Amino acid sequence: MAIVGLLNHTKPDDYYFQTINDFSAWCKDCNLILNTDKTKEMIIDFSRTFSVELPVFIDSKVIERVCTFKYLGTFFSEDLKWHKNSEEIFKNIKSRFNAFSKFKSFNPSSTQCNHFIQSLILPVLLYNSELWFYSCTDGERTMLLSYFERANFDCDIHSVVRKRVLKTAEKFFNDPEHILNHCYKRGRRSFISAKSKTTRFCDSFI
Repeated sequence: MAIVGLLNHTKPDDYYFQTINDFSAWCKDCNLILNTDKTKEMIIDFSRTFSVELPVFIDSKVIERVCTFKYLGTFFSEDLKWHKNSEEIFKNIKSRFNAFSKFKSFNPSSTQCNHFIQSLILPVLLYNSELWFYSCTDGERTMLLSYFERANFDCDIHSVVRKRVLKTAEKFFNDPEHILNHCYKRGRRSFISAKSKTTRFCDSFI
């Protein structure tokens, strides 16, 4: 479970801390025990003049403030970059391709090889790819796809990810109660007029 709080640079952070206290109180009322050793705090803020000095306390224990955090299998960082997430995915892909090399010692057919990669390796890359794939650097994407290219895997991974992104976006737009739908309508003019020479920036608006 994650708590998201908005920090206002012009006002005290009382609302932020009160939200955490209310959640802690709710857990006690529901007979839930928070593991403060595993609970982390991460602040995403690009301001150069503002910083949160006060620590967060839950049950009189200081919550550790971290730069990266793993949530539902995906690594987030405070600068909203995906270096850590890309490294972890690459490690998992590499280990599975090592198993694939042993599988090839049995001289399987190309169809069997494609099925092995499709069912056991590709899902590692595609997990939450709608969120991070087009936001990571070109070098990171090249690194993640390198093993698939060496194996001559017959699949346009870029197109697969793009379809997943568009499908997810379509669900948001078709849900009038979704918060992203309201944000899109409110900022539609700036959304449409956004221009850039780089595909990475444009892809981030999918």
